[in-house]
Amino acid sequence: MNQIVIGEIVIPYELKISTRAQRITIYVRQGQVKVSVPVGVAERQVQKFILSKQQWIYKYWQQFQEQQILRDRKIYKSGQIFPYRGRNLTIEVGEHGYKTIGVSLIQDNLWINFPVNAPLENRPYYIKKALVFWCKKQARQIFRNKLDHYAGIMGVKYKTLRIKEQKTKWGSCSAQGNINLNWKVIMAPDIVIDYLIIHELAHLKYLNHSRDFWDLVADYMEDYKQWRKWLKDHGGDLEV
Repeated sequence: MNQIVIGEIVIPYELKISTRAQRITIYVRQGQVKVSVPVGVAERQVQKFILSKQQWIYKYWQQFQEQQILRDRKIYKSGQIFPYRGRNLTIEVGEHGYKTIGVSLIQDNLWINFPVNAPLENRPYYIKKALVFWCKKQARQIFRNKLDHYAGIMGVKYKTLRIKEQKTKWGSCSAQGNINLNWKVIMAPDIVIDYLIIHELAHLKYLNHSRDFWDLVADYMEDYKQWRKWLKDHGGDLEV
């Protein structure tokens, strides 16, 4: 793995030689640094470019590290807000007579009910686990419904849907027609979920990001650029 060294900070990055790249490009997403380089560019030129951008890289890499620390420390309890399909739900923690933790959505309240006499000291950990489990369950059902809906409209067929937790991708489509979607997108507004669904289904016709691909996406969502930008700007906030 290649590394950028800034003082005592070491930042790993992935170097990719791309036949489609027209210039050297650096991406910092979800704490992952990637450098895309056109074929034939000399290594010294690449290193010179990275060196000129190291402060910019450090800024966004460090932002993610700080956000990650805050997420790890996040403790959910009654009264806290939880994003779901563009809505702000209020978490309510209670008890019920069952032996397992239950999660239920009632209007704008997301109830997390524990078995009576469940140890209080373990509740923050299990609340987070329950939220993740519930989000994955909702994502599987809602994403499949949207996939089936848009696949019918677009005249395409996908093979399987897999719900995943990918660090640097919101979705992907294989040449075999398998579609992977990141469950965390269930926390985004519905229009963003729709954009992602249309994007991946469009790959069933164009397994690239060519002009024809984007024209196809625009046929079914004219303002897709707005929602693609929303995902880029706010995707880092979609965390439990």
